[in-house]
Amino acid sequence: MQPDMNAMVEAARKRVPEITPEQAAASLKLGNAKLLDVREASEWASGRIAGATHVPVGQIEDAADASLSEWKDEPIIVYCAHGVRSLLAADSLKSLGFTNVSSIEGGIVACQDQGVPIESDE
Repeated sequence: MQPDMNAMVEAARKRVPEITPEQAAASLKLGNAKLLDVREASEWASGRIAGATHVPVGQIEDAADASLSEWKDEPIIVYCAHGVRSLLAADSLKSLGFTNVSSIEGGIVACQDQGVPIESDE
C-alpha cells in the first residue's frame, strides 16, 4: 500500500471497531446486525456470507443516502475480501452518521477459514 493509504487505514482502524469472524457470526445468528458486503460484483458472485447486502465500496456514499438510509441506527457489520476496503467503507459510513458500524477483521477469507457459511451464484 502507498504511504497515504496506510495512513488512511490506520486512522480508520482507530475509529472503527474490528470484530472477528466468530463475533460476526454470533451477532448474525442472533439477528442483531445487518451485514454489508463491499466487494466488487465479480467477487460477490463467486461467494458471499449468507444474508449479506451488496454495495460495492465505490458506491457507499450514494447508498448511504438511498438504500442504506434505514440502517443509520442499526448495527452494521461490513466485510470485503481481507478487511481493508471494509474498514474504509465502515469509516465512511460512520462519517455519514451511521452510529454502530464494525468491520470483519480478515474479511471473507478469514470467515471461510473459520467455517462461516458462504453462498454463491455458481
